[in-house]
Amino acid sequence: MKKEGSTASMLWLDIRRGFCSKRFWGMYGAAAATVIGQVISAIIAVCYLSHYCTVTLHSKHFRPNASHLAQICSLGMASAINQVAMMIVQITMNNLLKHYGAQSVYGESIPIACSGKFK
Repeated sequence: MKKEGSTASMLWLDIRRGFCSKRFWGMYGAAAATVIGQVISAIIAVCYLSHYCTVTLHSKHFRPNASHLAQICSLGMASAINQVAMMIVQITMNNLLKHYGAQSVYGESIPIACSGKFK
């Protein structure tokens, strides 16, 4: 499946380049290209898996199972809480940089851009 993953990545780069240009949507184009790339990647993966006899996909495989969901949530909860905490810190930092950066001679966008360079 590595070949299909790289194909989807290359397709995402082409879509993103087209959607992010000045003629299109900018950041919204990047988001749209990401969603389109994920959908195409899922379609490629399902098509890839359906061509092998060792893997059979049925509709029951796509229905959530409560015991499996509980196991997945128990494994991923620590990471999810960490991601939420980092998101709150990032939002707070960007808002502070925007507020106090607007008071500087450089404007509000330069401090935010510089903070991204040092991460």
